[in-house]
Amino acid sequence: MMEIRTVGSFASALAVSGDGRTVVGSDTVIDGNGNGYEQAFRWVSNLADVNGDGFLNADDFDQFAAAFESGDPAGDFNHDSFVNGDDYDAFAEAFEAGC
Repeated sequence: MMEIRTVGSFASALAVSGDGRTVVGSDTVIDGNGNGYEQAFRWVSNLADVNGDGFLNADDFDQFAAAFESGDPAGDFNHDSFVNGDDYDAFAEAFEAGC
């Protein structure tokens, strides 16, 4: 397996979606032999990654479930101003889709 290390940062992003969960751009990468080259990237975060750590796991499920069960606005997954079964269904669909 070849290790690829990113040299730059998201500062080289060409576009970021309004919700900040999709970033596209290019960056310089260095392969395992020390050769640098430009590579395009598209980074997409799954909306079910509610804690934003880049992983979909029980922590995300637990955090969403706590918000949902308490009626907290963070449980309004589909952003329709109501916390109801539609939010749970939308979260479950995104969670099952994975990252």
